[in-house]
Amino acid sequence: MHLLIMVYLMNKGLDHSNAFKIMETVRKKDKQLNSEQIKDMLDHNVPEYYIESCKKIKYMFPKGHATAYVIMALRVCYFKVYYPLEYYATFFTLRSDSFDIEAMSKGWDAVHERLTELYNRRASNNPELKLSKKEEDIIITLEVALEMYERGYKIENIDINKSQAFEFIINKENKSIIPPFRTIDGVGLTNSESFVKARKEKAFTSKDDILKRSGFSSTNVKALEHLGCLKGLDDTDQMSLFDFNF
Repeated sequence: MHLLIMVYLMNKGLDHSNAFKIMETVRKKDKQLNSEQIKDMLDHNVPEYYIESCKKIKYMFPKGHATAYVIMALRVCYFKVYYPLEYYATFFTLRSDSFDIEAMSKGWDAVHERLTELYNRRASNNPELKLSKKEEDIIITLEVALEMYERGYKIENIDINKSQAFEFIINKENKSIIPPFRTIDGVGLTNSESFVKARKEKAFTSKDDILKRSGFSSTNVKALEHLGCLKGLDDTDQMSLFDFNF
């Protein structure tokens, strides 16, 4: 409807820019038509009833926007039903910034337990138990993770040989998704990208090697160890005489 106002005014001979500005004034309804706009319309023989109508029109949500939102919702629903792993991998990659990856990778029970804890704290009147903004965001992430588990899909642990820096990746054989390094608390995107770059050059051979080449701090490496991601890796690459059989 609002677009018709601009087209009509342009057909009446108004400058395209002025016609657009008048349309936007009517559409947004955050201010009234000013005297210069009204004079411009009168000078181009726009009927007074039309000008008065423009003054009275209330803001209406554009039908095109409403249609676009409905179509987008249908698309999301389609992928959620027919391409669940792709949906969840995309959701966690693009829509989530806060994670409790330890709980998420341990299964339904761990996610449910962590959610219950956060729900109880949110319902409490004790100011000392008030949730932080990050914890509020984690609730949303965990709710989606719980839904994923209930549908029969899994979230794997971080894999130092497969995990990416930013995006969740799909493991269809295991009906699961693999988290990126950025989901580790205290690990930023720059560190994550550095880790993946170093891994492409050469596989990590020890915890010491990760510390030297990955860009991870000792705290980050300890976080990996705590999550159980470094099983099978020695502390260092140094060989002992006892490693040899004479």
